[in-house]
Amino acid sequence: MDVDSAGSAPSMPDVAPEAPVEAPEAPQAPAETEAPQTPAAPEAPKDDFAAPAGGTPDADRLAAARDPNDGMDKPAGDTDKSIWEKINAGQYPGVQPAFYQAPGIGVSAPREGTHIGMTEDAGMERGINRNFTNFAADRNAEVDHAEYSNDAAHSYNGAREPALDRARELGGRLDDATTRYQNATNDTERKAAAQDMATAYGQYLHMLQDNRAHGGTDRAEHYGNHVDDNPQSMAAARTDTRAAMTDLNTYLQSRGINPMQVNPGDRPSYHYPPVSGLADKWGAPKWDGVSRMWDRDAMARDLSSAFNSRLKSGNNAVGL
Repeated sequence: MDVDSAGSAPSMPDVAPEAPVEAPEAPQAPAETEAPQTPAAPEAPKDDFAAPAGGTPDADRLAAARDPNDGMDKPAGDTDKSIWEKINAGQYPGVQPAFYQAPGIGVSAPREGTHIGMTEDAGMERGINRNFTNFAADRNAEVDHAEYSNDAAHSYNGAREPALDRARELGGRLDDATTRYQNATNDTERKAAAQDMATAYGQYLHMLQDNRAHGGTDRAEHYGNHVDDNPQSMAAARTDTRAAMTDLNTYLQSRGINPMQVNPGDRPSYHYPPVSGLADKWGAPKWDGVSRMWDRDAMARDLSSAFNSRLKSGNNAVGL
């Protein structure tokens, strides 16, 4: 940056003038000139986000939930490509914004591209109890540890029908736990049922989100074609998660339950994937160039239909 240097003061005359010299007039302010007009900034889009009735979320999560760019804004001064677009274009070799459990050191995905982040934000945006949302988010992330090798749990490796069967099973588990929640006679029973509800629901969200990351691919294509290394997959998963949270809100209300009151208690935390999982990437066979990915839009609808088909209002299936 250039820095202006201070000018030197003019020197005084060596000989006093013969006649008194009138004091110089005070400098006049320069005549006002019309300031240059800057173009008006474009009108910001209307922000119609409303916090759930249970209270105002903390600022960062509220901002993430209401952000139309889903936290994937371009860095300051970059009017061309976002950091994630540059990563996907190979400008940062070795950095891949695939789906992760949660934000952390060395995690290249934005928090809205992680299982934890997208689950928390969607739950808060859709008016679900915060403890329920956090509990479900941790149970979502735990799938990568507890069921790493279960392809159906990750909508992975061509396991389409097993994944749909699992979605139906998890829907049934949520419905059974909801019935126990309604029939609980004390806080202990009610809390245990709420934990089972949040567990089944979090495991379902993992399938739904992973479908967008690598739905149907085998390990060779997953790593050979970098199928989930793009922000579009993350954005689609966030959309699916919001829709699922809307369905959950509708379901609970159909059972006469206030979604803001289902409280399983403190979040349980989660474990990292097993070290043996490294073989998934480093031991994957070379991809043959043939894509085995299924239609992820269709699969998202099918997973949702399978899960929701097991939810009931009384003895009737919920029309979600």
